[in-house]
Amino acid sequence: LFDIDKIFITHFHADHFSELSSLLHWIFSAPKLEKLYNFPITTIYGPRGLKKSLEHLLNAFGKSIYKNKDKKAERIKVVELKQRKIVKIIEGQIEWFEVEHSEKTKDYAYRIKVKDKIICYSGDTRDCKGLREACKNADLAIIEATLPEKWKVKSHLNGEELGKIAEEMGKEKGVSIKA
Repeated sequence: LFDIDKIFITHFHADHFSELSSLLHWIFSAPKLEKLYNFPITTIYGPRGLKKSLEHLLNAFGKSIYKNKDKKAERIKVVELKQRKIVKIIEGQIEWFEVEHSEKTKDYAYRIKVKDKIICYSGDTRDCKGLREACKNADLAIIEATLPEKWKVKSHLNGEELGKIAEEMGKEKGVSIKA
């Protein structure tokens, strides 16, 4: 907990965002512990609208509990990702790609490169250019595909669709993947 210094949000639907409230509650209202006052500045990155969504989240969970005299809130930095850039991390970088999930919000997949390894992480999305760019030459891709094909939900991948993407992306890397 005390080593978390960067958090990346894919989008603002409750099943991908509301868990942040537990972490913030701990940071803002935990008992006085020496480690707590020495934790690094935590930066929360996410799509445009992050600041407003975070404000709604704090209001929903009783913003008054986050008022403090210790200025712990100053240890939280909020960054809305706009144009594609790269965030440097200890031994690598994180890049983001817009994916297609909700017509009302921006949604991102993240490409994490550490040394010579690449990991793609995406929350909810359909097959789209941004997802494919994030996954290009990835060593590991973590992508939500939990809904059955028979539901035909356009804003989520199903297992069959994800298997086809994995097979195609594997061929680009020279890996044989069977869906």
